[in-house]
Amino acid sequence: MQTMDRERAQKVPPSDIEQSQRNKDVGILSKAQAQLDEELDDVKHMNQMVLYSKVVTIRDKQLEENKSLEKEWLEEQRKLDLMMEIERLKGLKVAEEREAVRQQARRKGALVIVDQIQEREIERIKQREQLVKEQEQMARQIENQRLAEIKAADDKRARNRRLIEEVEAANAVALQKKAELRQKELDEEQKIVRYN
Repeated sequence: MQTMDRERAQKVPPSDIEQSQRNKDVGILSKAQAQLDEELDDVKHMNQMVLYSKVVTIRDKQLEENKSLEKEWLEEQRKLDLMMEIERLKGLKVAEEREAVRQQARRKGALVIVDQIQEREIERIKQREQLVKEQEQMARQIENQRLAEIKAADDKRARNRRLIEEVEAANAVALQKKAELRQKELDEEQKIVRYN
């Protein structure tokens, strides 16, 4: 009967509490066995080797990580240097373009000034030519006026001479008539005397 009970108990699945108790017992046994194993020299040496291996692995990972970080930092610095160089070249290009624009503006300004000087010189030449023409025209007008005045004076003198001649002729005629009248009066008086 006891044998049958044991067999039946082995065939019946354990309850949750029994399973939990068994797991707990197995865990305690495992821990106890591990502690016993840890006390052995070979196990201690093996644990030291495992620990050293872990430390070396961690150190190697840290070194690799440091190298990777340094590489990334160097790459970042290289990128920054490249960007700064690009910005510097852009700045130089912009400065060159501004200088080229300034040079072009200066050249245009110089050409404008030269054109203005030429225009002013042409204007001065035109004004001088106009002044010379006006002076020549004024000289001609003065000469024409002088000739006109001379002609007018000559005409006036000729007119005066004619008037004088006419006056003298009229005086001569008047004197002649007066003389004739006087002679007539004398003849009348002589006739009267003779008659008397």
